[in-house]
Amino acid sequence: MASTASVRPSATTPRRDSRPPAPAALGMVGALIFVEFCSGMLQGWMQPLLTAVTHEFEISAGQVGWVTSSYLLAAAIFVPVLAKLGDKTGHRRMLAVAIAITIVGAVLVATAPNYHMLILGRVLIGALTVFLPLEFAIVRERGGSSAGLGIGLLVGSLTLGVSVGGILSGQVMDWTGDLRTTLWIPVIFMTICLAVPIFLVKETTTRAAGRIDWPGAALLGIGLAVLLYGLSQQPKQGWSGAVTGAVVGGVIALAAWVLLELRVANPLVDVRRLSRRLTAPLFVVAAVDGFVFFGLMTMYSIYAGLPRETLGYGLSLEPVQIGYLLAPPAIAAAVAGFVAARLAARVGHANALGIGMVLAAAGYASLATWHGSLAAVLGGNMVASFGIAIAMSMLPTMLLQRSDPASAGINTGMYNMLRTSAGSLGTVVFGMILSSMVLNGSAVPSEAAFSVIWLVAAVLCLVTLAFVVMLRRTEPATD
Repeated sequence: MASTASVRPSATTPRRDSRPPAPAALGMVGALIFVEFCSGMLQGWMQPLLTAVTHEFEISAGQVGWVTSSYLLAAAIFVPVLAKLGDKTGHRRMLAVAIAITIVGAVLVATAPNYHMLILGRVLIGALTVFLPLEFAIVRERGGSSAGLGIGLLVGSLTLGVSVGGILSGQVMDWTGDLRTTLWIPVIFMTICLAVPIFLVKETTTRAAGRIDWPGAALLGIGLAVLLYGLSQQPKQGWSGAVTGAVVGGVIALAAWVLLELRVANPLVDVRRLSRRLTAPLFVVAAVDGFVFFGLMTMYSIYAGLPRETLGYGLSLEPVQIGYLLAPPAIAAAVAGFVAARLAARVGHANALGIGMVLAAAGYASLATWHGSLAAVLGGNMVASFGIAIAMSMLPTMLLQRSDPASAGINTGMYNMLRTSAGSLGTVVFGMILSSMVLNGSAVPSEAAFSVIWLVAAVLCLVTLAFVVMLRRTEPATD
């Protein structure tokens, strides 16, 4: 989920207001909470349906990873561009635009005649990741004294929506028995959401200066897309000329993007901040966190849907059952969000971050070793989700602690871009493993493929502890 959502503070200055919230302000906040709940539902909607998607479009487990990675790839571009446009032209206006783009994407997904059109639809759905930062800006300016509560409720409604979406999509699939009908439901509730910014929200008034870095956005999108496409084709074509050319071309485009960002006055992402002592270790941990968390979302659902009675592994779950299986780890993550602040108060933010990554490593190591039963898979994933959620709670807080007010928004934008970009890379890399390690004469991933993926995730979580040590050495005295 954006746990999955990306958050970028607006360039606007929050308006202080000690007056009681007006009914209109409360109504506006409530309407935006509904939008964010629906956004969460859409983010959780596809996961229980991935097994049905592989059958509908006759694709491999590796290819289905693009259903998630394409969405994350688009998010890395949509968030900085649309959030900046919101700062410049109005957040209500850009929220309406983002919802409209999401509706078009949802329609394409529901009607896609082939796999490529499905991926295009998922790319457009990536626009929903900018809902939350735009809503933050609106609530900060228009919410009056209810702004603080409203922002907290927006985040909570997103988390709740992800869990409800996963359960509801599986239930609808079970009731109708039809994937296409199930995929039309998000179109309906997103269309209802479009009425919120049009009729129920007043426009913000503060405007930011500076130009949009369109060349930077184009180079970043092209570089990531070409690189990830090349990597995704490697299991099928090997290191052919086309695959090697795509990977090399993607790396060159990303290198050109870095050079461009170093030269322009208003870069899409200020890459210089990757080398700063106080924040660089946080960016590394954020990238690993995104690689593991987002990369494994698809793999978990795929494994749950494999027929154990014929393969000897998998959980043989139907979409409705997968939806319910995804709920307990989401609940564990939500509980971790409440525990994280208290843990940090006791042991410090850096130590809490390390504890979270150790728990995540333990959960993934457990999955790599024991995944032969529903209880084993559920238990391992709950531990991993709890740990990752603690880390996810620590990272933005620590980043803001180590940033001066003028650079807080830039640093958070960098954080968002790294997590989503690394997440799309993780989905493709794990998909490569699934496509490379298959049963003889089939496209079905072997049991060993899943063990390798979970083991890689555990090792990466442990590697981050070296950077946690660096963070402890530079922890602010106020922590």
